[in-house]
Amino acid sequence: MKIVFVHYGTHLPSHLKKNIKVSREAFPFAEVVLITDISLSGPDMPGVSIFKSNFNISLFKSLETLDHPKDFRDSFWFKSIFRFYALREYMAVNPGEIFHIESDVRLSRDFPFQKFLENDLDIAYPLVDDKRGIASIFFTRNISSLDHFLSEINLYMSDNVSETDMTLLGRYYLSHPNRVLVLPIGPYEMMRFGEKMAPESWQNNVFRNIEYFGGYFDGFYFGQYYFGTDSRNSYGFSHLKSNTQAIPIETVKLEWFKARNFPYVRGSDSLLPLYCIHFHNKSKRMIASSDIRLLYMVNFSVGNIRFNPVIFFTLALKKILKILKRDI
Repeated sequence: MKIVFVHYGTHLPSHLKKNIKVSREAFPFAEVVLITDISLSGPDMPGVSIFKSNFNISLFKSLETLDHPKDFRDSFWFKSIFRFYALREYMAVNPGEIFHIESDVRLSRDFPFQKFLENDLDIAYPLVDDKRGIASIFFTRNISSLDHFLSEINLYMSDNVSETDMTLLGRYYLSHPNRVLVLPIGPYEMMRFGEKMAPESWQNNVFRNIEYFGGYFDGFYFGQYYFGTDSRNSYGFSHLKSNTQAIPIETVKLEWFKARNFPYVRGSDSLLPLYCIHFHNKSKRMIASSDIRLLYMVNFSVGNIRFNPVIFFTLALKKILKILKRDI
């Protein structure tokens, strides 16, 4: 079994390095893989299988024609889609099922890997609304299933130059609902959006999947609400208690019990474990924390905004340099 991270860029972010270390320690039975274009060796990442890849969107005509700004975070929009092709490149020489985990997603120690392997469907990920999925957790059993997914998203991108990785995942489910195992992001109160997607079967499918897994998979709502948004999106400011429309806070809350250093989700009529947290704020301290409950209590009880001066000054400097370069 393989837990696969993907990162393209000039260096590995600190939260990713922490997450790789945490994953290796928590799941010694799994092979932890890093797909990257950075030149690394075994001593750089002990115990990690490094797969060298190159970020080259010119290899994919439909991806190259997307109209996203290429200067936004070093081609962020393109790299977030390109990673699916990188998974294919890896699986071509390393067959077998993979669990792709985003760099800022922390898995619980009781993450139900076996439930994915026992299911008949060959691809799985969460949906966060009626138009978008998210690859916070992206499971695929074999290369043929991934090939089908890639061939379809190529068509979607040719049809719409504004597609993102999230809208592509949403469109794929809408086109092929019988090929996707939808990972429940929370109690049914959080997933009613699907009723207009599949009015006859959505509710039954959601309840069946919740019962099958016995818990939930954070797309990003819990991580953002309880631990903060990405401060790079607002010049160093991270906002807590946001997305209140997605989490009906009057009936859905996180709770902790001593036996498990990971939250449960309290719904209107249920209490089930949360199997992952998407730390959208990219905090290496949170990802590495050995006491997430304490971290939550401290973080969540002292206001709704956090400020990171390093990110503020870094982004401000980049903005100034861009203006100066434009005026020269």
